[in-house]
Amino acid sequence: MEKELTLYQLGNLLKAVTENYEVSLMSKIKLSDLFMIGKSSSRRLNELGILTIQDLALTDPNYLYKYFKNRANQMIESANGIDNSKVEYEYTDPKSISSSTSFAYNYKTKEEIYPIIKSLSKEITTKLKEKKMYTKSVSIWIKYTDFTKVSKQITLTNSTNELEYIYMHAIKLFNSIWNEESIRALCVGISTLSKTNDIQLNLFSHEKIKETPKITNEKLDKVINDLAVLVKNTKDEVLYEEDKQESHILYKFKYEKPYTIIRENNVYIIKGDQIEKLFKMTNFNTDEAFDRFSKKLRRMGIDDELEKMGINEGDIVRILDYEFEYTK
Repeated sequence: MEKELTLYQLGNLLKAVTENYEVSLMSKIKLSDLFMIGKSSSRRLNELGILTIQDLALTDPNYLYKYFKNRANQMIESANGIDNSKVEYEYTDPKSISSSTSFAYNYKTKEEIYPIIKSLSKEITTKLKEKKMYTKSVSIWIKYTDFTKVSKQITLTNSTNELEYIYMHAIKLFNSIWNEESIRALCVGISTLSKTNDIQLNLFSHEKIKETPKITNEKLDKVINDLAVLVKNTKDEVLYEEDKQESHILYKFKYEKPYTIIRENNVYIIKGDQIEKLFKMTNFNTDEAFDRFSKKLRRMGIDDELEKMGINEGDIVRILDYEFEYTK
């Protein structure tokens, strides 16, 4: 037969007892062992003939009020295990999130394991987004059939809460530690969590970012590049002979750069409606948009002009209120 358990706090200890043992226990416990009953109160209660917790629990509150005033009800409730005080708690953001699973049978192929990694990555990414947080570290551990456990962790260049980014790095970590033997359990985790999405910007780098897979349209890029070369190689030609068009006004096309660059000490300030509008429309939280913005600056000749002005690596480039460190 099931027996109900009751918790009693004795000093700094908690004791669980069965219902049948409760009465016997209460009749033996001294009042000084009851939480919130000090030596002075215990001595005064003993003088009144109240010697045990059971005695106190059965005492008339009106009788006890004459000696302890408003504390009387609190003391009797404490003896009966009653506490109506508000539970105080403090919420803190998690420092890490992980999800693990044990397999029903031994897994030994990538076709079996990759979907599991994807599922675990999705679970922790969902929790991360619910907390409105970002991670800068991905980890993984695997457990083999002999219960040997290996793990590895990587620190990301930029904070993220995107599933594909976390999944991609989890796969890389798995491939780097798996010895192609059968495994029994797997865990994907993230840490170094924060409320902000910190991105390391490098507008002027000519190196391609290899960490994030890019969705590119190679044909469109080729057309744009070919047009840029065509425009660059086209020579200026006079549309009309000036001496034969005396009664007409001749308008000649004069190319004007859509930007200006001003140097103040080692800070290069780029201004221009087109540049500023482009900057405001770019979402720097994605590498694709970041890459696109960098290419447009290079096509406009900003890189070349900065070089002519004597910019050095580490100098500051400013667009609107944002500053970037120049890197060759």
